[in-house]
Amino acid sequence: MSYGILVLLEKLTPTERVVFVLREALSFEYYEIAELIEKSEANCRKLFSRANAKMGINSEEEVHSEATSQDLVHDFIIALKQGNVNQVISTLDQNVVLVADGGGKVLAAVKPILARERVVKFLFGGVRKASMVDGNSLIEIGEINGQPALILRSNEGIHTVGMIHVENNLIRNIYIVRNPDKLKHVGI
Repeated sequence: MSYGILVLLEKLTPTERVVFVLREALSFEYYEIAELIEKSEANCRKLFSRANAKMGINSEEEVHSEATSQDLVHDFIIALKQGNVNQVISTLDQNVVLVADGGGKVLAAVKPILARERVVKFLFGGVRKASMVDGNSLIEIGEINGQPALILRSNEGIHTVGMIHVENNLIRNIYIVRNPDKLKHVGI
């Protein structure tokens, strides 16, 4: 599962989470889920529907191929590396949301950053600060959980990872992980 989905799963009750994962990720039928969690099949359908609503998933939304998303993310990261503000803006949804996780151990945005202009300022400020830390920070394109990711690396190793969620061929969510406890497991 993508990091974005994991973040969204936190919005669900434990029962909704179980139903969602069994149905969406593991393709269980409703009667199988009902038997496992000892609820009625109708109840499981309702729980799944509520989970989708809480996570903002709309079954009618256009789905893009993974290649399209990877190309968009690649273009976004290249534009960010080159300092091309207009190109970065063109890849972001008007209502893009950036969520950062410093784990209370490193500097990160405490609250989600909302709106394209604020996200752009935050990103370019972060890239500028990262390059000033030791003069050797590198922005790389990598892959985390099978999805393209932005990786900032310095002489000490990886200090920031950004996972990107695409909807309707625009970047809708950016998840920045700076928590060193979580990054020590990144095998890049």
